[in-house]
Amino acid sequence: MLAGGVILTVPVAGGNSMFKRRDTDMSRIMISQHGDWQHQHIGTWQALYGKSPYFIHLFPMIHDVYSNHSSGSFLEFNRALYAVADEFLELDAIRDATQRLNIENPGLLADMRNEVLSQCDENMTVFDPIFRMGKDAAYLFI
Repeated sequence: MLAGGVILTVPVAGGNSMFKRRDTDMSRIMISQHGDWQHQHIGTWQALYGKSPYFIHLFPMIHDVYSNHSSGSFLEFNRALYAVADEFLELDAIRDATQRLNIENPGLLADMRNEVLSQCDENMTVFDPIFRMGKDAAYLFI
């Protein structure tokens, strides 16, 4: 879910019932090309987060995902969006730093994480805090 309670949906071949089947290999669920969903999603991202502090840094990468991964596997589309968050937040470097901090001062790390969590709505997409807080949102992943 995005800010304002907006939910973006991606049409998939076979409909949403594809997600209900236990034996479905997620990599085999293909994005349907029906409708103008990509344009609607891009417009929604712009409308909801266009004035946020980190929009200028994130939006080109998100737009690229819609341009290059909007056909094919639903799983690959989601992985591409996750890669945007991973790259922006530099999660590998954050993991290393937090491991050291957890050894040196675990209470400080917990306080930092709790501070970030207090500013977030857990029902929102991970991009909501990233657009609002930038790299500080990385504490949501630790």
